Amino acid sequence: MMHDFLSLALYTVLAQTAAGTYIFTELAGIRQNPVKKSRNIIIILILMVIAAGISFFHLGKPAHAMNAVNNIRTSWLSREILLMCILIAVLPVYSVSLARNSNLAAKVLRFTSVILALLFLYSMIMLYMLPSVRSWHHGSTPVSFFLTSAICGITLAGILHKSDADRNDNRYTILVVIFILASLINSIIYWIHINYTPDLWLYSRLVLPLCAVLILTVKKIRYFSNNSALWPVIAFGLLFTGELAGRIIFFLSFERSGL
Repeated sequence: MMHDFLSLALYTVLAQTAAGTYIFTELAGIRQNPVKKSRNIIIILILMVIAAGISFFHLGKPAHAMNAVNNIRTSWLSREILLMCILIAVLPVYSVSLARNSNLAAKVLRFTSVILALLFLYSMIMLYMLPSVRSWHHGSTPVSFFLTSAICGITLAGILHKSDADRNDNRYTILVVIFILASLINSIIYWIHINYTPDLWLYSRLVLPLCAVLILTVKKIRYFSNNSALWPVIAFGLLFTGELAGRIIFFLSFERSGL
């Protein structure tokens, strides 16, 4: 069971990171060179494909994975998988249109892919808001999924678009720190809700994001060299791992619910 939860936890966090990075990049209005933007979209696409591959590990028979899309009308799982597949198909076309300076096609594909990414995140939230699972059917679940997308997405977008986002760097850092603190508060509320016993996952969930906050804030007051690209990467790694620890607790709560 633990193997299944690890693959689901990694899949959800990685997929939300990729979708959040893409949504933030497009909606924040960061000006980018078309070629560089095309490259970054491919990076996001690769993350999404890796996430899709990881999602197969919790299936008893991965070869039968396509059967999961047979119930689009009533199943959020089917909708989630379908939206991810369409998004994965649209992103490379969008990347090519940017590289070829096809402005009209790029605008249409940009709008379409952002909507697909938003719907994908929404379907993922709805999939886990199961009334039959008391530990999941709670207000902290959609908040957690949204904040994972925002925290990891904005941080990764800042790394990918460093030279393009420098003017708003301080504003983005403040936004990430606010989201991190909100996420930790949300996690504490969830742990109280499920009466979770402290363990290594819980301590990791608390400590790693706080270490990332320290790096991000200290870097801003220039104790670290502003020319170093390493610190944001370290901060992202800490944040991603912290979100992953929180997601593992989320899935463990299902096992401990006795269902």
